Amino acid sequence: QERPGWQVGVGMGYGRGTFEDPAGARTSYRNGPAFQLRAARALGQHAQVGVYYDTWMIEYGEVPTKYRDVEQGLGVGLTWFPGNPHNATGGIYLRASGGMGWIGFAEKEAIPGEAQGEGERVDEWGYNLVADAGYEFWIARNFTAGVGAVFGYLGIGETLVDQAGFAALAFNLNLYF
Repeated sequence: QERPGWQVGVGMGYGRGTFEDPAGARTSYRNGPAFQLRAARALGQHAQVGVYYDTWMIEYGEVPTKYRDVEQGLGVGLTWFPGNPHNATGGIYLRASGGMGWIGFAEKEAIPGEAQGEGERVDEWGYNLVADAGYEFWIARNFTAGVGAVFGYLGIGETLVDQAGFAALAFNLNLYF
């Protein structure tokens, strides 16, 4: 399948994340959802340049107080398709991006029978680096579905978080036009 010039896509997955404070204490979490958004322009049949948003989050705690920790990044990156677009290897992709990253911590009330609000939130900013690799299957002429492994690193260097990271397995849907 020849790759059209533009791509928009979404990815949803599940994985684990870590936060390290400036003193070096590390907190690790399992079972958090990951989410991706992307828009890219083809540079021939083997490469794309695009804008990528990646996030991983965890929510925990017991009623009446819940906590939400979020890792997010928005960056520019490159996707490389090393295979031959005329055979089965054409669906392999490798992606790397970098840009601004931020961490969000929220504490909120969770009262049974009432909608949860956003609560008090603290954000810290830095940079992010994300890499993912996987395979996409052509479902239709302009539509693919696939799976990939996503790895993110955030260098924050602030009061609450020095660095953070996540790893997730994601299911991807892409529209080409």
